[in-house]
Amino acid sequence: MTDRRLEVLIVDDDSNFRRTLKDILRAKGFQTESVASGEAALERVGAHEPLVALIDLKLEDISGLELIRRIKEQAPQVECIVLTGYASGDSAIEAVNLGAYSYFKKPYDVEHLLVTVRRAVEAARARAELERLQAFNQEIVQNVSEGITVVDAEGTFIFLNPAACDLFGCEMGALLGHHWHEVVPEDQRLPVEQALEAYLRGESARYELQIQRLDGKRVDVLASGQPRFEGETFTGVLTVLYDLSELKQARRLIRESEQRYRDLFNRVPVGLYRTSASGEVLDANPALVELMGYPDLETLLQDRVSSAYVNPKDREIWLERILKEGTVRDFEVRYRRFDGEVIWVRESARAVWNDQGELLYFEGSLEDITQTKQAMQEIQRRVERLRALHTIDQAISSSLDLRVTLQVLLEQVCSQLGMDAADILLLDPLTHELKFIAGRGFRTPALQLTRLRLGEGYGGQAAVEKKILQVFDLSQDPGDLARSRYLDQEGFIYYCGVPLLAKATIKGVMEIFHRQAFEPDDEWLEFLQAVALQAAIAIDNALLFTELQDSHLELIQAYDATLEGWSRALDLRDHDTEGHTQRVARMTVELARKMGIPEDEIAHIRRGAILHDIGKMGIPDAILHKPGALDDEEWEIMRQHPVYAYEMLSPIPYLRRSLDIPYCHHEKWDGTGYPRGLKGEEIPLAARIFAVVDVWDALRSDRPYRPAWDPQKARAYIQEQAGRHFDPAVVEAFLEMTPEGESEPDK
Repeated sequence: MTDRRLEVLIVDDDSNFRRTLKDILRAKGFQTESVASGEAALERVGAHEPLVALIDLKLEDISGLELIRRIKEQAPQVECIVLTGYASGDSAIEAVNLGAYSYFKKPYDVEHLLVTVRRAVEAARARAELERLQAFNQEIVQNVSEGITVVDAEGTFIFLNPAACDLFGCEMGALLGHHWHEVVPEDQRLPVEQALEAYLRGESARYELQIQRLDGKRVDVLASGQPRFEGETFTGVLTVLYDLSELKQARRLIRESEQRYRDLFNRVPVGLYRTSASGEVLDANPALVELMGYPDLETLLQDRVSSAYVNPKDREIWLERILKEGTVRDFEVRYRRFDGEVIWVRESARAVWNDQGELLYFEGSLEDITQTKQAMQEIQRRVERLRALHTIDQAISSSLDLRVTLQVLLEQVCSQLGMDAADILLLDPLTHELKFIAGRGFRTPALQLTRLRLGEGYGGQAAVEKKILQVFDLSQDPGDLARSRYLDQEGFIYYCGVPLLAKATIKGVMEIFHRQAFEPDDEWLEFLQAVALQAAIAIDNALLFTELQDSHLELIQAYDATLEGWSRALDLRDHDTEGHTQRVARMTVELARKMGIPEDEIAHIRRGAILHDIGKMGIPDAILHKPGALDDEEWEIMRQHPVYAYEMLSPIPYLRRSLDIPYCHHEKWDGTGYPRGLKGEEIPLAARIFAVVDVWDALRSDRPYRPAWDPQKARAYIQEQAGRHFDPAVVEAFLEMTPEGESEPDK
């Protein structure tokens, strides 16, 4: 048994009897204890509260009847069973009067006793549970927030719980004996009287009314009544009262909120809607009716959402997103209004499900963003055109090739202006003819041979008049363009000629062609004029650059002619080296290229080679033309000619990059050269290259003091001086450039 509470207490002064009866009861599963005296029994009852007490009438300390009386006073719930060997009718009657459950005479029938004990235990348990439930119910009645009242058959209050007293605004017991009319105003009695008729039929009733508190204030309540009968006799009503004050207030607030929502729903400038899961429009505000162009709400409610989408795929995307995520925010899409106009809208919506996960409806908002979209597109178009102008600027600044620049410009013109083809006609300042220089978008060579005199054809007119010339239908009025046999194959309709003006001077004409009818707006023409200005600037810059290049080339040629004159003058002064300068200059350039010297440095190296001995102009003729060997003092003077060359050439900016050879060609790889004793790579590369060539030419030429060496001997000497006089890398490149068996140089 799971309940280990003491069930049976045996009270008998016969120890054998106690032990025997205890064993029998325990064998049957009863939780059993035994005592020998009445006082011990009372102590056990106080401590353990047994369910049943088996009491012998004859105890040594107190009588069994006295023990029963005292147990009932102490623990009325204990069932007492009398066991005695001295039974009499009077004692049995007295025991029953004292509350005994049963009475057995010794010796007794064990089975009968066990049945009686079991019934007594069950009765005690049932009574204890009933008492517990009654106490629990009483606690609930006293503590529930709902008011509970009981009236008798005459309508008089016979019970009110604390919550009911609070509802009526009275103290506990204040309304007992009072009629319900005292708390129900006359105008509220009809539902009570109707409920009374139901009660008399044995039916329950539920109704709303206003009760009147003792302070006169009315309270909304919901009454739920249950009739009470004793047999067939109606004895009254038990009523539960629910205070509806907060509920009524909530309902009022909800109604007011719904009205405010409806007012807002109808006044808000954004379109609001509710649609079914299948797309039927359930509700919409006036703003949505107007936004979608419907004459009235009824017409809109007859339509379906899917019909508004310009692209049905957008509806599929919207549905997929909202069913997956539950909401859609800022979904931009094109709608077709009832009148057929296409608009852009921004939509935000949510899906609403019930507790079972079933989709009930969609609700959301629509905002017309057509003007915003158009403004954004206009801004984007202007940004793209600004980028186009920037691209053209970059082409003008980064390329010196006019044709490349104009191709970039024409590409941007066709792209940004939405035209099919465009060309540039460049004005020849000598012949005053406009000639085709660049084109884009043409299917045929229709205009590539264009040559127009000023004032001739549409292009010539635009150039002379210095203003934009437009032809809106070339098929009807082709002008001089008709002279091209390919024009029909192009299919052009629209033409626009724009004069290209730089510093108020005509530089050419830009022609625009389109194969469909077209009427430009002011913004289009404004961009066209901006591009035309850039084209004019590009052409003007190119012409200026060409003129500058020509002038620069002429100046360089004049400089080089002067240098050649200096070289010939030096050769005429020193007959022994006549022709030497031209030979070494030519061979130095060849060797420099072989060694990978950049081409822009070659010209400076050539000038340095030509001027390599220009410093000898500062050497006295007596030393320069001396037929014999020079003494130490004369050599000291001769060794100054590189310094003289530096002093002569360094003040001339044009020749500063050519100084390496005149100043350093007598330096040696091992540092024993002059004038500064440079060593290794301290010596400029140009001077190292020239040093090999200079010595080679000297060895291969006749001198007053010796004949020219043959090639093999000269090669051997050059090879021998690698790492001493010459840079080994330069020697290797030189020998590869001058194979054995080379013919004699001009002497």
